[in-house]
Amino acid sequence: MMLHLKIVFKISIVLLTLTYTINNAMGQENSSYEMTLVKVIDQEVENKVTIILKVSPTIENFKLILSGRAEYAFGRKSIQTNIQKDPNTQIVVYGDDFLTKAPELHDLIKEDIEIGENEFLLVFNFSNIKGKDLAEGYFKYGLWESNNSEIRDEQTFFFGENEIIKN
Repeated sequence: MMLHLKIVFKISIVLLTLTYTINNAMGQENSSYEMTLVKVIDQEVENKVTIILKVSPTIENFKLILSGRAEYAFGRKSIQTNIQKDPNTQIVVYGDDFLTKAPELHDLIKEDIEIGENEFLLVFNFSNIKGKDLAEGYFKYGLWESNNSEIRDEQTFFFGENEIIKN
């Protein structure tokens, strides 16, 4: 049974990679921002996972327009969620105030991040969602485009042990 779940998970990752590649080939590479995965924090004691993304605007007068939709898999089946309606999901946005507003989180990732004047950190907190010992997974999310609010530029971030902080 466990082997079957691992095979299904790996097939899902391959399909998501293909979808991401096709989306980029269809013109989403001209986004108003770049988004990168900073770190994943596995807080086993609290049964919580935190995903940290960095948003770097690529246009002047960038507007950060959050989306409520996300998809993730933390070592098991993929889950789609509406962040606004899911009581186990929270998103926090930080700008240059990150150090003063989240000093403990800053200490955990300070070696991996540098925030520029116009950049943002999106911190997604997921609680009551995982089993034990997170080793790999993915997170799919996209902001609404600043220059066209009818387009969402979704990106899929795959992570393994190198991107995970055990806390």
